[in-house]
Amino acid sequence: MAGLKAHLEKLKAYTPERVADDLMAILQEQEETVTNMVTDQLFQGKDSENKDLPEYSPVSVGAFGKRPGPWQLFETGDFDRGIVFQTTKEKGIFESTDGKTPQIFEHLEAKGGNSDTLLGLNSENRKELAQEYLKEKTVAYFRQILAV
Repeated sequence: MAGLKAHLEKLKAYTPERVADDLMAILQEQEETVTNMVTDQLFQGKDSENKDLPEYSPVSVGAFGKRPGPWQLFETGDFDRGIVFQTTKEKGIFESTDGKTPQIFEHLEAKGGNSDTLLGLNSENRKELAQEYLKEKTVAYFRQILAV
């Protein structure tokens, strides 16, 4: 019976707030992975809802050598390198520290795009993140909690 009491005392330390903080820390450890996933989506001309980004204009294609098709948002690499991922107590947030970000968002909105969905993971990448990068550590975390 002493073992059960000790285990119950151990479990009391794992409040919902602590578990949430610990799980968000596991997610935060994957910052490089998730920012690379977002960068890959953008290079494919897709946003977090897997919608196409606006098409490059004929001027961008002719004068600036852009390939015809949706934006890739890769000029100098500053925007891509500026993508950061931070966790709060409740969610993950993507931002770009590139100084051109407000102009990119404004231009995207003017072209009919949605700046709120530009940075983020599409459903396929969320599934991959969960299965390939988070599952093992999350299972290990809960096994640690439940170990008698």
